[in-house]
Amino acid sequence: ARTTGSQLIVQHRLDQLRELLDGIPAGIVTLDSTGTVGWVNLVARRILAADDGLSLRDGRLVAHDEAADAAIRSAAVELAEGHHTVRSLMGGEQTPALSVARPSGRRPLGLVFVGRQEKPIMEEGEPIGVIAIYDPELQSADSLPQLRQLYGLTEAEARLASAIATGATPQEFAERTGRSLETVRTQLKGAFRKLGVSRQSEMVRMLAPLVLASEPDGGAELEDPDAEV
Repeated sequence: ARTTGSQLIVQHRLDQLRELLDGIPAGIVTLDSTGTVGWVNLVARRILAADDGLSLRDGRLVAHDEAADAAIRSAAVELAEGHHTVRSLMGGEQTPALSVARPSGRRPLGLVFVGRQEKPIMEEGEPIGVIAIYDPELQSADSLPQLRQLYGLTEAEARLASAIATGATPQEFAERTGRSLETVRTQLKGAFRKLGVSRQSEMVRMLAPLVLASEPDGGAELEDPDAEV
């Protein structure tokens, strides 16, 4: 079959979009209605090739941790059912960002699931959702002063917001920093107020692009219980 001029234009625009998505410092994975992975960007390919917490097996995104793997499968079902925002069930608690442990001992990967605004027509191969994969090892320490300057966050609030944006839960952050969960929740409420959001999922979408960097530099440290509140 001959390729028309309009088809060439569409393909060119798709190629440009893929090139742009390859340049962002987060992994992007598309899923179809069967939970099969479609397109992946450059960062996602590198993360999956490392086989450290996440991998690609038989066309499906698989987590080494059984609980995280079950949460990914559950999220894929929700995407297929037409949910725009997926809250993954992990350890009995619903969270907007799924934390995936890594065998290497590095900080967990963060996953955020986003579906289409309208319930998709279930056609084979049609993309019905996107999984964004955030690697905190790529997180820039420079994002902390940016968060403080842009949103008026305290040092402690900025560290908490940065951790949440890359997949940590308030409980995990409390354990890593030696704070009580009550203190962390109070700081989270303060960050919500300054950011103008009311949910962790909104915080993730708002801050994740900012707190990531294109080159690894060790990331921002979490273990700082003496940071300003």
